[in-house]
Amino acid sequence: TSSVIDMNHMFYFCSSLKFLDLSNFYSLNTINMGYSFYGCSSLQYIYFSNINLIHINNMRYMFGNCYQLISLDLISFEISNVSDMGYMFYNCQNLNLIKNIEFNTSSASLMDFMFYNCDSLISLNLSSFIASNYFIDMHNMFENCNNLQYIYFPIYEILKIGKMESMFYDCISLISLDLSKFDTSHVENMSYIFYNCQKLQYLDISNFNTSSATDMFRMFKYCKSITDRKSTR
Repeated sequence: TSSVIDMNHMFYFCSSLKFLDLSNFYSLNTINMGYSFYGCSSLQYIYFSNINLIHINNMRYMFGNCYQLISLDLISFEISNVSDMGYMFYNCQNLNLIKNIEFNTSSASLMDFMFYNCDSLISLNLSSFIASNYFIDMHNMFENCNNLQYIYFPIYEILKIGKMESMFYDCISLISLDLSKFDTSHVENMSYIFYNCQKLQYLDISNFNTSSATDMFRMFKYCKSITDRKSTR
């Protein structure tokens, strides 16, 4: 598959598939994998090993509505050119582990609804994310991740955020968040960001720049457990 450019909708709505072994795929020239596995509602495992996605720029809805997907190992993903990761794991309700999310996000501009309703995830390590050249749209990124307790963001890289309304909406199990490396100077709408984060105890927003913000409606509503908050001055 080294000459294949477009894998868009490749397994779209193959709803009876349970296992896929793509270890012999070598997709060096592929640029589009949007919706590749969308609607594979019985799919539990996908095996990647030799896949090389160095030129890919679109992963929108790649695993969307893969309700039964249990785990993913993305160690072979080299995605330095991806601009669109929106809805990538949308509604993967049984996904409890994503290994090796060592994404080079330097070209990313869209991450909206990326993990929406990933109800079985307990922790996410995004610490390898590289600062993008663009202001990233992260609105509703983790909405309804009801069992997610920890998200680890980069501690050295500055993440430039363009949109972040409802980013952690209904993350009712979140315990701790360090957003001190977020550049929010271009964010206008901050409504519902932490809405109903009932168990959130520690929150570091010490470097939040709210100079462009026009809407903070219900930003912290029902955040009833916060005891340690580092706020912007």
